[in-house]
Amino acid sequence: MSAMESAEMNNSVVVAQLCGRRHYAVPVVFERAGILRHFYTDLWAGKGIVGRTVRGLAPRVHLGLLKKWAGRYEPRLPGDKVTAFTRLGLEYSLRLRAARTRSELTRTYLWAGERFGRLVAQRGFHGASTVYGVHGGAREIFRAAKGRRLRTVLDQTSCPQLWCRLEKEERRRWPAWVMDGSDDGYAESAADWENAELSLSDVVICPSDFVRRYVVSLGVPQEKTRMVPYGLTVGRFAWGREPYHGDRPLRVLFIGKVSLMKGVPYLFEALRLLNSNSVEARFVGPIGISEKALFPYRRYCQIVGPVPRSEILRHYAWADVFVLPSLCEGSALVTYEALAAGLPVICTPNTGSVVRHGSDGFIVPVRDAGALARKVGCLAHDHGLLSEMSQQAREQAQSFSLQKYGSRLIRAVLGPSNG
Repeated sequence: MSAMESAEMNNSVVVAQLCGRRHYAVPVVFERAGILRHFYTDLWAGKGIVGRTVRGLAPRVHLGLLKKWAGRYEPRLPGDKVTAFTRLGLEYSLRLRAARTRSELTRTYLWAGERFGRLVAQRGFHGASTVYGVHGGAREIFRAAKGRRLRTVLDQTSCPQLWCRLEKEERRRWPAWVMDGSDDGYAESAADWENAELSLSDVVICPSDFVRRYVVSLGVPQEKTRMVPYGLTVGRFAWGREPYHGDRPLRVLFIGKVSLMKGVPYLFEALRLLNSNSVEARFVGPIGISEKALFPYRRYCQIVGPVPRSEILRHYAWADVFVLPSLCEGSALVTYEALAAGLPVICTPNTGSVVRHGSDGFIVPVRDAGALARKVGCLAHDHGLLSEMSQQAREQAQSFSLQKYGSRLIRAVLGPSNG
Protein backbone atom coordinates (compact mmCIF):
# COMPACT_ATOMS: atom_id res chain seq x y z
CA MET A 1 0.00 0.00 0.00
CA SER A 2 1.36 3.44 -0.97
CA ALA A 3 1.71 6.28 1.52
CA MET A 4 -1.06 8.16 -0.28
CA GLU A 5 -3.44 5.19 -0.12
CA SER A 6 -2.68 4.74 3.57
CA ALA A 7 -3.37 8.41 4.22
CA GLU A 8 -6.68 8.29 2.35
CA MET A 9 -7.81 5.36 4.50
CA ASN A 10 -6.83 7.38 7.55
CA ASN A 11 -9.45 10.05 6.72
CA SER A 12 -8.19 12.61 9.21
CA VAL A 13 -7.90 16.33 8.60
CA VAL A 14 -5.72 19.20 9.73
CA VAL A 15 -7.38 22.61 9.28
CA ALA A 16 -5.33 25.81 9.00
CA GLN A 17 -7.05 29.19 8.81
CA LEU A 18 -6.16 32.73 9.64
CA CYS A 19 -8.90 34.67 11.44
CA GLY A 20 -12.26 33.40 12.66
CA ARG A 21 -13.88 32.71 9.30
CA ARG A 22 -17.52 31.65 9.48
CA HIS A 23 -17.21 31.31 13.27
CA TYR A 24 -14.90 28.26 12.92
CA ALA A 25 -17.58 26.20 11.16
CA VAL A 26 -15.03 24.13 9.21
CA PRO A 27 -12.98 22.72 12.11
CA VAL A 28 -16.20 22.20 14.10
CA VAL A 29 -17.65 20.12 11.25
CA PHE A 30 -14.61 17.86 11.19
CA GLU A 31 -14.44 17.59 14.99
CA ARG A 32 -18.09 16.53 15.14
CA ALA A 33 -17.40 13.90 12.50
CA GLY A 34 -14.47 12.60 14.56
CA ILE A 35 -11.84 13.31 11.90
CA LEU A 36 -10.24 16.58 13.04
CA ARG A 37 -6.61 15.85 13.89
CA HIS A 38 -5.53 19.44 14.59
CA PHE A 39 -6.52 23.06 14.05
CA TYR A 40 -4.10 25.95 13.43
CA THR A 41 -5.09 29.62 13.69
CA ASP A 42 -3.72 32.97 14.85
CA LEU A 43 -5.64 34.61 17.73
CA TRP A 44 -7.46 32.20 20.04
CA ALA A 45 -9.09 32.87 23.40
CA GLY A 46 -9.01 29.26 24.53
CA LYS A 47 -9.42 27.62 27.93
CA GLY A 48 -5.97 28.52 29.29
CA ILE A 49 -5.25 31.40 31.64
CA VAL A 50 -4.58 33.81 28.76
CA GLY A 51 -7.85 32.97 27.04
CA ARG A 52 -9.88 33.19 30.24
CA THR A 53 -8.28 36.55 31.04
CA VAL A 54 -9.01 37.94 27.56
CA ARG A 55 -12.64 36.79 27.63
CA GLY A 56 -13.07 38.16 31.14
CA LEU A 57 -11.62 41.59 30.40
CA ALA A 58 -13.21 42.15 26.97
CA PRO A 59 -16.73 43.10 28.20
CA ARG A 60 -15.30 45.61 30.69
CA VAL A 61 -12.83 47.55 28.54
CA HIS A 62 -13.15 49.61 25.39
CA LEU A 63 -10.29 48.05 23.47
CA GLY A 64 -11.23 46.81 20.02
CA LEU A 65 -8.34 44.38 19.67
CA LEU A 66 -9.16 42.73 23.00
CA LYS A 67 -12.82 42.34 22.02
CA LYS A 68 -11.76 40.87 18.68
CA TRP A 69 -9.45 38.43 20.44
CA ALA A 70 -12.17 37.42 22.93
CA GLY A 71 -14.45 36.52 20.04
CA ARG A 72 -11.87 34.11 18.62
CA TYR A 73 -13.02 31.07 20.52
CA GLU A 74 -15.13 28.02 19.87
CA PRO A 75 -15.83 25.79 22.93
CA ARG A 76 -16.64 22.78 20.73
CA LEU A 77 -12.97 22.54 19.71
CA PRO A 78 -10.82 20.70 22.28
CA GLY A 79 -7.92 22.78 23.52
CA ASP A 80 -5.37 20.02 22.89
CA LYS A 81 -6.26 20.09 19.19
CA VAL A 82 -5.72 23.84 18.76
CA THR A 83 -2.44 25.62 18.08
CA ALA A 84 -2.70 29.42 18.02
CA PHE A 85 0.09 31.71 16.87
CA THR A 86 -0.83 34.58 19.16
CA ARG A 87 2.14 36.81 18.42
CA LEU A 88 1.42 36.58 14.70
CA GLY A 89 -2.27 37.33 15.29
CA LEU A 90 -1.58 40.42 17.34
CA GLU A 91 0.99 41.78 14.90
CA TYR A 92 -1.31 41.01 11.96
CA SER A 93 -4.16 42.94 13.58
CA LEU A 94 -1.94 45.94 14.30
CA ARG A 95 -0.53 45.97 10.77
CA LEU A 96 -4.02 45.87 9.28
CA ARG A 97 -5.06 48.83 11.42
CA ALA A 98 -1.98 50.77 10.37
CA ALA A 99 -2.47 50.14 6.64
CA ARG A 100 -3.65 53.29 4.85
CA THR A 101 -3.52 52.28 1.17
CA ARG A 102 -4.60 49.25 -0.85
CA SER A 103 -0.93 48.42 -1.43
CA GLU A 104 -0.27 48.38 2.31
CA LEU A 105 -3.28 46.14 2.88
CA THR A 106 -2.27 43.62 0.22
CA ARG A 107 1.31 43.62 1.45
CA THR A 108 0.01 42.87 4.95
CA TYR A 109 -2.18 40.01 3.69
CA LEU A 110 0.79 38.48 1.86
CA TRP A 111 3.07 38.88 4.87
CA ALA A 112 0.55 37.20 7.19
CA GLY A 113 -0.19 34.39 4.74
CA GLU A 114 3.47 33.51 4.31
CA ARG A 115 4.31 33.79 8.00
CA PHE A 116 1.30 31.71 9.03
CA GLY A 117 2.06 29.05 6.43
CA ARG A 118 5.67 28.67 7.53
CA LEU A 119 4.65 28.36 11.18
CA VAL A 120 2.12 25.63 10.37
CA ALA A 121 4.62 23.76 8.18
CA GLN A 122 7.18 23.84 11.01
CA ARG A 123 4.69 22.38 13.51
CA GLY A 124 3.66 19.58 11.16
CA PHE A 125 0.47 17.74 10.24
CA HIS A 126 -0.10 15.37 13.20
CA GLY A 127 -0.40 12.25 11.06
CA ALA A 128 -3.42 13.54 9.12
CA SER A 129 -4.21 12.38 5.60
CA THR A 130 -5.68 15.68 4.43
CA VAL A 131 -4.66 19.31 4.90
CA TYR A 132 -7.48 21.86 4.62
CA GLY A 133 -6.39 25.45 4.04
CA VAL A 134 -8.11 28.71 3.26
CA HIS A 135 -6.99 30.73 0.27
CA GLY A 136 -4.60 33.52 1.08
CA GLY A 137 -2.85 31.51 3.78
CA ALA A 138 -2.34 28.07 2.23
CA ARG A 139 0.59 28.34 -0.21
CA GLU A 140 3.44 27.47 2.17
CA ILE A 141 1.29 24.90 3.97
CA PHE A 142 0.43 23.08 0.75
CA ARG A 143 4.04 23.08 -0.40
CA ALA A 144 5.01 21.31 2.80
CA ALA A 145 2.03 18.94 2.59
CA LYS A 146 2.90 17.96 -0.97
CA GLY A 147 6.38 17.09 0.20
CA ARG A 148 4.75 14.57 2.56
CA ARG A 149 2.36 13.29 -0.13
CA LEU A 150 -0.71 14.52 1.73
CA ARG A 151 -4.01 15.47 0.14
CA THR A 152 -4.60 19.23 -0.09
CA VAL A 153 -8.01 20.90 0.00
CA LEU A 154 -8.35 24.63 -0.64
CA ASP A 155 -11.29 26.66 0.63
CA GLN A 156 -11.67 29.29 -2.11
CA THR A 157 -14.00 31.78 -0.47
CA SER A 158 -13.88 34.54 -3.09
CA CYS A 159 -12.59 35.67 -6.50
CA PRO A 160 -9.64 38.01 -5.78
CA GLN A 161 -8.32 38.58 -9.30
CA LEU A 162 -11.80 39.22 -10.71
CA TRP A 163 -12.51 41.50 -7.74
CA CYS A 164 -9.42 43.58 -8.56
CA ARG A 165 -10.41 43.95 -12.20
CA LEU A 166 -14.00 44.94 -11.42
CA GLU A 167 -12.89 47.30 -8.68
CA LYS A 168 -10.67 49.18 -11.14
CA GLU A 169 -13.62 49.51 -13.48
CA GLU A 170 -15.82 50.87 -10.69
CA ARG A 171 -13.22 53.43 -9.68
CA ARG A 172 -13.22 54.72 -13.26
CA ARG A 173 -17.03 54.81 -13.30
CA TRP A 174 -17.37 56.61 -9.95
CA PRO A 175 -14.18 58.63 -9.40
CA ALA A 176 -15.80 61.09 -6.98
CA TRP A 177 -16.80 58.19 -4.69
CA VAL A 178 -13.27 56.82 -4.22
CA MET A 179 -11.55 57.32 -0.84
CA ASP A 180 -8.19 55.80 -1.82
CA GLY A 181 -7.30 56.51 -5.43
CA SER A 182 -3.96 54.71 -5.41
CA ASP A 183 -3.25 51.53 -7.35
CA ASP A 184 -2.38 48.25 -5.66
CA GLY A 185 1.34 47.75 -6.15
CA TYR A 186 1.10 44.17 -4.87
CA ALA A 187 -1.80 42.98 -7.04
CA GLU A 188 0.47 40.93 -9.32
CA SER A 189 2.15 39.27 -6.35
CA ALA A 190 -1.26 38.44 -4.88
CA ALA A 191 -2.38 36.91 -8.18
CA ASP A 192 0.78 34.78 -8.34
CA TRP A 193 0.11 33.62 -4.78
CA GLU A 194 -3.46 32.65 -5.61
CA ASN A 195 -2.44 30.78 -8.76
CA ALA A 196 0.17 28.85 -6.76
CA GLU A 197 -2.39 27.83 -4.14
CA LEU A 198 -4.79 26.60 -6.80
CA SER A 199 -2.11 24.59 -8.58
CA LEU A 200 -1.04 22.93 -5.30
CA SER A 201 -4.62 21.91 -4.45
CA ASP A 202 -6.05 18.45 -5.04
CA VAL A 203 -9.56 19.72 -4.32
CA VAL A 204 -10.93 23.28 -4.46
CA ILE A 205 -14.03 23.97 -2.36
CA CYS A 206 -16.22 26.67 -3.95
CA PRO A 207 -19.19 28.18 -2.08
CA SER A 208 -21.07 29.04 -5.28
CA ASP A 209 -21.18 28.43 -9.00
CA PHE A 210 -19.91 31.99 -9.42
CA VAL A 211 -16.67 31.07 -7.64
CA ARG A 212 -16.46 27.74 -9.43
CA ARG A 213 -16.61 29.39 -12.84
CA TYR A 214 -13.98 31.86 -11.70
CA VAL A 215 -11.44 29.23 -10.65
CA VAL A 216 -12.07 27.25 -13.84
CA SER A 217 -11.37 30.45 -15.82
CA LEU A 218 -7.94 30.51 -14.12
CA GLY A 219 -7.13 27.08 -15.53
CA VAL A 220 -8.30 24.82 -12.69
CA PRO A 221 -9.87 21.60 -14.08
CA GLN A 222 -13.55 21.54 -13.18
CA GLU A 223 -13.23 17.99 -11.84
CA LYS A 224 -10.99 19.36 -9.06
CA THR A 225 -13.73 21.66 -7.84
CA ARG A 226 -16.50 20.89 -5.35
CA MET A 227 -19.39 23.25 -4.75
CA VAL A 228 -20.38 23.57 -1.07
CA PRO A 229 -22.76 26.43 -0.20
CA TYR A 230 -22.45 27.76 3.33
CA GLY A 231 -24.63 27.00 6.30
CA LEU A 232 -25.90 28.91 9.33
CA THR A 233 -27.85 28.48 12.53
CA VAL A 234 -31.23 29.01 10.90
CA GLY A 235 -33.21 29.22 14.14
CA ARG A 236 -31.21 32.22 15.29
CA PHE A 237 -32.94 34.32 12.63
CA ALA A 238 -36.43 32.80 12.87
CA TRP A 239 -38.91 35.00 14.68
CA GLY A 240 -42.30 36.56 14.11
CA ARG A 241 -41.87 39.76 12.14
CA GLU A 242 -44.43 42.49 11.62
CA PRO A 243 -46.15 41.64 8.31
CA TYR A 244 -46.25 44.29 5.63
CA HIS A 245 -49.74 45.34 4.53
CA GLY A 246 -48.97 48.58 2.73
CA ASP A 247 -49.95 50.75 5.69
CA ARG A 248 -46.37 52.02 6.01
CA PRO A 249 -43.35 52.31 3.70
CA LEU A 250 -41.69 49.10 2.54
CA ARG A 251 -38.51 48.69 4.58
CA VAL A 252 -35.44 47.91 2.46
CA LEU A 253 -32.28 46.73 4.23
CA PHE A 254 -28.64 46.63 3.09
CA ILE A 255 -25.96 45.09 5.35
CA GLY A 256 -22.32 45.24 4.37
CA LYS A 257 -19.58 47.70 3.65
CA VAL A 258 -21.09 50.78 2.00
CA SER A 259 -18.68 50.66 -0.92
CA LEU A 260 -18.31 50.54 -4.68
CA MET A 261 -17.86 46.77 -4.82
CA LYS A 262 -21.06 46.16 -2.88
CA GLY A 263 -22.89 47.95 -5.69
CA VAL A 264 -24.01 50.75 -3.40
CA PRO A 265 -24.02 53.49 -6.09
CA TYR A 266 -26.56 51.50 -8.09
CA LEU A 267 -28.79 50.97 -5.06
CA PHE A 268 -28.61 54.66 -4.23
CA GLU A 269 -29.56 55.43 -7.82
CA ALA A 270 -32.45 52.95 -7.61
CA LEU A 271 -33.76 54.74 -4.52
CA ARG A 272 -33.44 58.06 -6.32
CA LEU A 273 -35.39 56.66 -9.28
CA LEU A 274 -38.13 55.40 -6.96
CA ASN A 275 -38.21 58.69 -5.04
CA SER A 276 -41.26 57.33 -3.29
CA ASN A 277 -42.84 57.68 0.13
CA SER A 278 -43.77 54.00 -0.17
CA VAL A 279 -40.14 52.90 0.40
CA GLU A 280 -37.64 53.58 3.18
CA ALA A 281 -34.10 52.17 3.16
CA ARG A 282 -31.48 51.47 5.80
CA PHE A 283 -27.75 50.90 5.23
CA VAL A 284 -25.87 49.08 7.97
CA GLY A 285 -22.08 48.72 7.82
CA PRO A 286 -18.79 50.59 7.65
CA ILE A 287 -18.53 53.45 5.16
CA GLY A 288 -16.11 52.96 2.28
CA ILE A 289 -17.03 55.85 0.00
CA SER A 290 -16.48 59.60 0.26
CA GLU A 291 -18.93 61.59 2.34
CA LYS A 292 -19.26 64.12 -0.47
CA ALA A 293 -20.61 61.44 -2.82
CA LEU A 294 -22.81 60.00 -0.10
CA PHE A 295 -24.42 63.25 1.01
CA PRO A 296 -27.01 63.75 -1.81
CA TYR A 297 -28.47 60.29 -1.20
CA ARG A 298 -29.05 60.68 2.54
CA ARG A 299 -32.49 62.08 1.76
CA TYR A 300 -33.50 58.68 0.38
CA CYS A 301 -32.15 56.44 3.14
CA GLN A 302 -30.80 56.07 6.66
CA ILE A 303 -27.04 55.47 6.96
CA VAL A 304 -26.51 53.61 10.24
CA GLY A 305 -22.79 52.87 9.91
CA PRO A 306 -21.02 49.90 11.54
CA VAL A 307 -22.76 48.06 14.37
CA PRO A 308 -21.70 45.16 16.63
CA ARG A 309 -22.62 41.71 15.42
CA SER A 310 -25.01 41.39 18.37
CA GLU A 311 -27.17 44.20 16.95
CA ILE A 312 -27.56 42.79 13.44
CA LEU A 313 -30.63 40.74 14.36
CA ARG A 314 -32.75 43.78 15.17
CA HIS A 315 -32.06 45.23 11.72
CA TYR A 316 -33.26 42.03 10.04
CA ALA A 317 -36.34 42.22 12.28
CA TRP A 318 -37.01 45.80 11.12
CA ALA A 319 -36.85 45.02 7.39
CA ASP A 320 -39.28 43.69 4.77
CA VAL A 321 -36.79 43.18 1.92
CA PHE A 322 -33.03 42.68 1.75
CA VAL A 323 -30.99 44.08 -1.15
CA LEU A 324 -27.35 43.29 -2.00
CA PRO A 325 -26.27 44.41 -5.50
CA SER A 326 -22.62 43.30 -5.14
CA LEU A 327 -20.24 43.06 -8.06
CA CYS A 328 -18.12 40.27 -6.63
CA GLU A 329 -18.67 37.94 -3.65
CA GLY A 330 -17.86 34.33 -2.89
CA SER A 331 -21.24 33.54 -1.40
CA ALA A 332 -22.48 36.41 0.73
CA LEU A 333 -23.48 35.01 4.13
CA VAL A 334 -25.82 37.96 4.73
CA THR A 335 -28.08 36.65 1.97
CA TYR A 336 -28.45 33.33 3.84
CA GLU A 337 -29.21 35.25 7.04
CA ALA A 338 -31.80 37.40 5.31
CA LEU A 339 -33.57 34.34 3.88
CA ALA A 340 -33.61 32.74 7.33
CA ALA A 341 -35.18 35.94 8.67
CA GLY A 342 -37.95 35.61 6.08
CA LEU A 343 -36.76 38.48 3.89
CA PRO A 344 -37.06 38.23 0.12
CA VAL A 345 -33.61 38.98 -1.29
CA ILE A 346 -32.84 41.12 -4.33
CA CYS A 347 -29.26 40.47 -5.42
CA THR A 348 -27.00 39.96 -8.45
CA PRO A 349 -25.57 36.73 -9.88
CA ASN A 350 -22.19 37.92 -8.56
CA THR A 351 -23.23 37.59 -4.92
CA GLY A 352 -22.99 33.80 -5.17
CA SER A 353 -26.26 33.53 -3.26
CA VAL A 354 -28.68 30.61 -2.98
CA VAL A 355 -31.61 32.86 -3.91
CA ARG A 356 -34.07 31.37 -6.40
CA HIS A 357 -35.22 34.01 -8.87
CA GLY A 358 -38.96 34.61 -8.67
CA SER A 359 -39.40 32.30 -5.69
CA ASP A 360 -37.66 33.79 -2.63
CA GLY A 361 -36.30 36.89 -4.28
CA PHE A 362 -35.01 38.35 -7.52
CA ILE A 363 -31.63 38.12 -9.24
CA VAL A 364 -30.93 41.26 -11.27
CA PRO A 365 -27.97 42.17 -13.51
CA VAL A 366 -24.97 43.89 -11.96
CA ARG A 367 -24.74 47.66 -12.37
CA ASP A 368 -28.45 48.00 -13.17
CA ALA A 369 -30.12 50.63 -11.00
CA GLY A 370 -33.29 50.46 -13.09
CA ALA A 371 -33.73 46.73 -12.48
CA LEU A 372 -33.20 47.24 -8.74
CA ALA A 373 -35.80 50.00 -8.68
CA ARG A 374 -38.34 47.89 -10.58
CA LYS A 375 -38.01 44.89 -8.26
CA VAL A 376 -38.18 46.97 -5.09
CA GLY A 377 -41.20 48.78 -6.50
CA CYS A 378 -42.83 45.48 -7.42
CA LEU A 379 -42.61 44.21 -3.83
CA ALA A 380 -43.75 47.55 -2.43
CA HIS A 381 -47.00 47.30 -4.37
CA ASP A 382 -47.67 43.54 -4.50
CA HIS A 383 -48.23 42.58 -0.87
CA GLY A 384 -49.32 39.06 -1.77
CA LEU A 385 -46.09 38.40 -3.67
CA LEU A 386 -44.04 39.80 -0.79
CA SER A 387 -45.78 37.51 1.69
CA GLU A 388 -45.34 34.44 -0.53
CA MET A 389 -41.66 35.20 -1.12
CA SER A 390 -41.15 35.67 2.60
CA GLN A 391 -42.47 32.17 3.27
CA GLN A 392 -40.37 30.72 0.46
CA ALA A 393 -37.31 32.46 1.88
CA ARG A 394 -37.72 30.73 5.25
CA GLU A 395 -38.20 27.37 3.56
CA GLN A 396 -35.12 27.85 1.37
CA ALA A 397 -33.00 28.72 4.41
CA GLN A 398 -33.81 25.34 5.96
CA SER A 399 -31.76 23.69 3.22
CA PHE A 400 -28.67 25.54 4.42
CA SER A 401 -28.45 24.66 8.08
CA LEU A 402 -25.06 24.06 9.69
CA GLN A 403 -25.81 20.35 9.85
CA LYS A 404 -26.48 20.15 6.12
CA TYR A 405 -23.42 22.29 5.41
CA GLY A 406 -21.34 19.82 7.43
CA SER A 407 -22.66 16.84 5.47
CA ARG A 408 -21.91 18.56 2.17
CA LEU A 409 -18.43 19.57 3.26
CA ILE A 410 -17.43 16.10 4.46
CA ARG A 411 -18.65 14.53 1.24
CA ALA A 412 -16.70 17.09 -0.76
CA VAL A 413 -13.48 16.66 1.21
CA LEU A 414 -13.48 12.88 1.63
CA GLY A 415 -15.49 11.72 -1.37
CA PRO A 416 -14.16 11.33 -4.91
CA SER A 417 -16.54 13.94 -6.35
CA ASN A 418 -19.73 15.81 -5.76
CA GLY A 419 -20.19 16.96 -9.31
